[in-house]
Amino acid sequence: MQPYAPRRFTPSREMSCSYVAPTPRPIRRVMPTSTIVLIVEDEFLIQDLLESAFTEAGFEVCAFSSGPEAMSFLDGCSDCPRGLVTDINLGAAPDGWQIGRRARELSRSIAVIYISGDNGDEWDVYGVAESLMVQKPFEPALVVSAMRTLLGAERR
Repeated sequence: MQPYAPRRFTPSREMSCSYVAPTPRPIRRVMPTSTIVLIVEDEFLIQDLLESAFTEAGFEVCAFSSGPEAMSFLDGCSDCPRGLVTDINLGAAPDGWQIGRRARELSRSIAVIYISGDNGDEWDVYGVAESLMVQKPFEPALVVSAMRTLLGAERR
């Protein structure tokens, strides 16, 4: 048996060694900056916190403080927003459950997040399919992250 001797590879002059670097793919943003999110919240401070968080995250925001304003907007808009964040208890009808259902009637792919301090146990009965429920109090960044998740799931 011959002892192991490493072999050295020497390319011949006829061999050409060419490496073509792969073309870099453009960085795909998680979402376009033109994504419109509708926020419906009757408590001004919470509405302001959500509006700021979504704006800083690159969303366009339409915010309303009552159910009738939100329904009027949804019924009158030609291009439905891609996301909805709504409180459930808005005082006068319609409530957040109804706004979520109306938004989903207009666009099957709209991402819906409900927020509430007390009606979380009714979400499985009144909430639209593939929506999320966020219990108050919450960090606004959590709601933004949840929206990004829902919008990412819509592409699959």
